[in-house]
Amino acid sequence: MNTAKLKTSLGLLLLAALILSSACDNSLGFFSGIQTETVQSSNKIFVETATRDIVKLGGNYYAVTKGIYTRAAASGTWSLVSNAAFGDNYRCVGIAVVGTDLYAAIRGSDVSGAAMKGVFVTTDGSSWNLVDSAFSTTKDIQTLYSATDRLYAVVNESGSYNLYHLSGTFVDSGLASSATMATGVVKVGANYWTAQGDKVFNDSADAAAPSGSNFAGIATDGTNVYVVTAGRNVYRYNAGWSAPLALSATTTELPSGIAYVADPAATPRLVVGLSGSSKGYYEVA
Repeated sequence: MNTAKLKTSLGLLLLAALILSSACDNSLGFFSGIQTETVQSSNKIFVETATRDIVKLGGNYYAVTKGIYTRAAASGTWSLVSNAAFGDNYRCVGIAVVGTDLYAAIRGSDVSGAAMKGVFVTTDGSSWNLVDSAFSTTKDIQTLYSATDRLYAVVNESGSYNLYHLSGTFVDSGLASSATMATGVVKVGANYWTAQGDKVFNDSADAAAPSGSNFAGIATDGTNVYVVTAGRNVYRYNAGWSAPLALSATTTELPSGIAYVADPAATPRLVVGLSGSSKGYYEVA
């Protein structure tokens, strides 16, 4: 991990949202093939709106703007997922896949402060069941994260953020309350790593990560842990923290997240998404 190449934005590309909710212009990297694709009219639901999450379950993609939209991974038209349990004007605040289960955190409407309907789970995208109703219908859930075999929920409790995970019912993950949300959870070996505020935690222990600013995201390739700071530095952990890789000063945009992409397998990449007016992403080789 020693180079970072900036790619600028051409427009909203849905596949980029699968990685970091960011669009791209990339003639060399793994997004290059997208540039030659024909624009699908069914993708217009994603124009000039934020795509919060996009995941794959079985042979289908699921994407979140306000509601949940789905289409076949191979091709097809996006359609809104409706369910009697959600209501007609529901808002999804997060989705995550754990194994063969798709979880969705649902509010009753898109009105600010709308009550939680709960966290629902499905294996087929059609039949949804409420999970731990005592917790998920009463807590102010902000988003969901998946860490290989475990579902996490970020909860706002009186202005402080707490992290819970599903183990039959939702249980506290053991981190202290924070003024900032966790920006992700990953699993390496038997351990779960979390980036929250200006700290990285290995399970509930402070991993003593160098930062200088809050962490914007966390990722793993299965062996190493990667984090990116709001101060535009990328660090790698493997039995110790690496020296920082500073992102180029050719843009003033701030990091919005980080992901490890292993497709194609011969040229895996770390991708650092950018926020701001021009957006884009860095590939870190």
